[in-house]
Parts: sequence; structure tokens; C-alpha cells
Amino acid sequence: MSGGSFLASKFANELGIEEASLQSAGGFHDASLMLGKYLSPRLYVNYGIGVLDQVSTLRIQYFVNKTWTLQAEAGTENRAEIFYTVER
Repeated sequence: MSGGSFLASKFANELGIEEASLQSAGGFHDASLMLGKYLSPRLYVNYGIGVLDQVSTLRIQYFVNKTWTLQAEAGTENRAEIFYTVER
């Protein structure tokens, strides 16, 4: 998986995409190609395409400030979340 992430990252740099990686919750069967880009300093969009299955996911994150993040995700499950981060 790490070799695939390296190749995806090199390919993404050529296209101007900030993130490209292979991610998996289990084995290669569950792997997804993740592509992401900042549309503004506070707005990040991430799209995941299933490698072996037709599942895709769209995630949008809005960074309100250093502690608050709003996130919406559409895919097999649709959800919205609010994150609060504490750094020590």
C-alpha cells in the first residue's frame, strides 16, 4: 500500500492536487484512492474512489478557526460532524 501511495502522490503533484494516497480500513479489497485539495485556506475537499469496488466518498471540511472544524461527508453513509480540537 505504501508504494501505491508514493506513486499516487507523485501523480497528484503533476496535476496540482495536494493529497493523493491509498487508504484502507482492512486489506487491499477495501482500499480507496484519496484525492484532496484546498480550495481556500479554510476549505478542504477530499474525494475517495474505491480501487476494487464502486464506492466513492466526498468529504468537505471547513476550518472555522484553530479549534473548530465543520465536516460533511457523502458516500455510502451521509453525515455531518463538528470537531473541537484542544492542543496542549
